[in-house]
Amino acid sequence: MEQKVCNAIVPGDVSVALTALNANVNIAGLEGARTVPMKDFYIVLGNVLKPDEIITDIVVPEKPSKGVFLKSRTRGAIDFATASVALSTTSQGTTVALGGVAPIIPSGTPEEIRSALGNATPLSENRYKINIVKHLLSEAGA
Repeated sequence: MEQKVCNAIVPGDVSVALTALNANVNIAGLEGARTVPMKDFYIVLGNVLKPDEIITDIVVPEKPSKGVFLKSRTRGAIDFATASVALSTTSQGTTVALGGVAPIIPSGTPEEIRSALGNATPLSENRYKINIVKHLLSEAGA
């Protein structure tokens, strides 16, 4: 029998922006409270929440001096992103996060993201997203 593989992406816009903002997710459960950086919250086909946990709040540690969110989509404003780019500049530097391209939210400095794009091995049906992300990065000023 042929093996079927499920490939999913993180389609949300807000989580991508919060990742670029270096947000932290505060979580409470039966075992107590914990904080997880948004960049570590999503895992392949899910998130790090345990069955008894809920998100209590999300904290953005510093107001950015620059913030950009751009997305490419097939239909109008309510459509999931084909690909998206969020960029945030703070006293800690510039962070870029990508949406719609992986089962997690890739993030890092603009240089790290450009390097990752250069080394990416996309699925055959998703190769076109690399050029979209490169264009969005350029438009965002990364």
